[in-house]
Amino acid sequence: MFVQWYRKNRKFLKRGVKIALYGSFLIFIVVFFEHFFKFPLLTAVLGPTAYVFAAHPQSETARIRNATIGHSCAVLVGVSTLAVFGFVNNHTSLSSLSLSWYQVLTVTVALFLTLFLLEVLKSHHAPAAGTVILISSGLASYGLHLIGLVVGLASIILMAAILNHFLPNYKGSHHGGDSPKVNQRHW
Repeated sequence: MFVQWYRKNRKFLKRGVKIALYGSFLIFIVVFFEHFFKFPLLTAVLGPTAYVFAAHPQSETARIRNATIGHSCAVLVGVSTLAVFGFVNNHTSLSSLSLSWYQVLTVTVALFLTLFLLEVLKSHHAPAAGTVILISSGLASYGLHLIGLVVGLASIILMAAILNHFLPNYKGSHHGGDSPKVNQRHW
């Protein structure tokens, strides 16, 4: 019974191992540098970004350009929204277990603006929504947390670009809506 299942799912298992190795390698590099430099680089948005690059490298959202523009917009909008709503010097966040309605409005406006910009700039990258929420909620809005988030994202995007260069035939996963005919891995 197991042998039948294995034969039927062999290509998915191989693809799963490749995706897991690729995504894990991207995160490993960031964690290595975090440990080596004793600087916080690992944030919640790195996992989804690494997954998109690993599992769906030919999708529009995995383009290096889209990841760069998407996360850049999210960082700029998140910090700007905090400034406009007066939260630059007020470091309350979700860590206080609840947000005020004013903070909820800040997060909502930041997400709205980020999604709008991603559409206008034709730079779809879903994990950028997580970036703007982390920043506008106050979880990574200042100091080392914000710098670590930006450096961690830059590291993941740079490593994905390097791996794409050295693994030009890497296909990732073609199920879930990605078209194997389109090659948009590079800029």
